[in-house]
Amino acid sequence: VICCAGSDARLVIQGAGASVPARLYRNAAQLYSALPTSKVDIAYVSMGSGRGICRIKGWNATCSPDDFEEPRVLDFSASDSLLLQADYLAYPDLQMYPTVASAVVPVYNLPTVTPSDPPLVLTPA
Repeated sequence: VICCAGSDARLVIQGAGASVPARLYRNAAQLYSALPTSKVDIAYVSMGSGRGICRIKGWNATCSPDDFEEPRVLDFSASDSLLLQADYLAYPDLQMYPTVASAVVPVYNLPTVTPSDPPLVLTPA
């Protein structure tokens, strides 16, 4: 990292957004920062995809006026929703890269359904 070469200064990289990858990002950041040659500290705050996206676009311009949770300025964000084409046009420096895959499992409780009823089948909307 050019900013820190030859000095004891550390580069701080701040991320925020989706809660699903939070533990993975925190663990990876902790391990990376602990390397003897690392001069980088990486922090990640779980606050939800939408709040991460609004911050990466620019907190002042895109976040809710009553959203004051820190951090407000990010170096990266995580989201489970895609950016729109309009986002790419308005923010040409933003890019999305897949980093984590997860599964969604629907859980249901239907007390009136019995084992003799037909099976529950979930179909796409």
